[in-house]
Amino acid sequence: MPSLPSRLVRRVLILWLGLRGSLEFRMGRGPADLEQARLTFDRLAGLDERSFLAQLLLGRIAERRQQAGTALEHYARAHDIDAERFERAALSLEYKRRILARAGLIRTAHRLPGTFEEHFDPGPRTGEAPAASDFSSRDEMHRFRGRAPISRAEIAATDLDELMRRLLRGS
Repeated sequence: MPSLPSRLVRRVLILWLGLRGSLEFRMGRGPADLEQARLTFDRLAGLDERSFLAQLLLGRIAERRQQAGTALEHYARAHDIDAERFERAALSLEYKRRILARAGLIRTAHRLPGTFEEHFDPGPRTGEAPAASDFSSRDEMHRFRGRAPISRAEIAATDLDELMRRLLRGS
């Protein structure tokens, strides 16, 4: 069994690589930065084979490089490590991508082939929604997934007293 100081050094290195790789991925401007992030996450995955972050972002890097097979392998590993966290990340990524594409801020050329459901939908639309969501069921989650978020102006214009009365009346 490794000594306490060596375990601490290893843990600090794992945390450092996660932070460094995340910054390289998010702040990178070109292919060289993306490659550096990939190398950092490869090293992290080598030190901690249960690193959800490494597998998820290696998948995103492969997706940006239009390497769908490699992306799906990393996404599958991330899912195996933490299925609930993966589901939240996958829904969040797809939702953000749809919003940005709708606003014309990104092209959709870097998407994986196929549909969101083919790659990330964990199962039937019945049953309970994921614990971390605000939805009451999977069906409700799927019905509302494509909608834009409520704007600040809509929230400000909402009469909360009237909303409460409607909720209490059940209408």
